[in-house]
Amino acid sequence: MSREKTALENKLIENGHEMQVRVYYEDTDFSGVVYHSNYLKYMERSRTEWLRHLEVFHTDLAQDDSAFAIHRMTLKFGPPALIYSESLKI
Repeated sequence: MSREKTALENKLIENGHEMQVRVYYEDTDFSGVVYHSNYLKYMERSRTEWLRHLEVFHTDLAQDDSAFAIHRMTLKFGPPALIYSESLKI
C-alpha cells in the first residue's frame, strides 16, 4: 500500500502563527485521541517555529542571556485531535 508523503505546514497568519503537527501513536490513548498534556508539547514546538519565522533563534537568546519564562497557562480544549485526522492546527 502506497501512502503520500506530506510536508507539514508552518506559517505566519494574520493574528499569529499556524503549524500542523504530526500525531504519533505514542501521543494518543488506546482510542487514538491525543492525550491532553501533549498539547503543551505541540504549543512549545509551535512557539519555537514562530520565533524562527521572526528570525529569533534560541542560540542568540542564550548568548544574550535572554529567556522566556511561562508563569501561568490557561487552556480551553476544543474538539479532540485524533491520530487519523487530516490535520491538527496549533
